[in-house]
Amino acid sequence: IDACGKAGDAERALRVFQRMRANGLKPHIVAYAALARPFAYRGDWVKVESIRQNMAADGVVMNEYFLYAQLLAYAVARPRQHDRAEQCFRDALSAGMEPNDHVVGALARAVGRGRCIELMNELC
Repeated sequence: IDACGKAGDAERALRVFQRMRANGLKPHIVAYAALARPFAYRGDWVKVESIRQNMAADGVVMNEYFLYAQLLAYAVARPRQHDRAEQCFRDALSAGMEPNDHVVGALARAVGRGRCIELMNELC
């Protein structure tokens, strides 16, 4: 999944992921984050949100890598999804996640530097 994602082949990564699940393997957070990444680089926030919903249904808790991918999807999307990015960030922090530099950078790309600073001051 990761190799397909790094090669930019999101559809193949999805097929490998689905085949893994069909064979009875339960994916963990690393697999979900690797699957989300190539869709995020395309700005396909709808697909990343769908992956997030499946992940939650499987009882897998989001980590910083997945949060980064989700925020990146919102930042790269056209039009940019700043409201969704802000809500996603708020939800992650309220769930106890600590933002790292990559997450903050993706947030800044999604909502703008000024709003990112305001959110960091308000929430952190």
